[in-house]
Amino acid sequence: MSGNAVGVSKIVRGCLPTHESGPLSPTPGAYQALNPHPLKTLTDKISLATNPAGMAVAKSYVNCTDDTSLPHHYPWHPRLSQKLGLFRLIQLPGGHELCFSDPVRLARAIMAAGQD
Repeated sequence: MSGNAVGVSKIVRGCLPTHESGPLSPTPGAYQALNPHPLKTLTDKISLATNPAGMAVAKSYVNCTDDTSLPHHYPWHPRLSQKLGLFRLIQLPGGHELCFSDPVRLARAIMAAGQD
């Protein structure tokens, strides 16, 4: 296995719950792994010592273009990504739970986001 394949494999194993029919079977293990997310964590302001746009680190944003977990008028990108300043944008088809529906595609996107 190449180094990239090993990295993708580790990310995929970390994404999916193990289920009796195998680690890549998203149901019913996927539903047991999900939990509700409070809206206030997306709307309340937070205080950071340094603005993310000013941080001297490489930044990437992985955007799943079919994500409908938020209303269309309240999108993830560019509403949140623009706060990063200069960043690498990785866009891929898929929804909010891509770690269950296509973990390999998500893992490859994460690997691409981390490349220099």
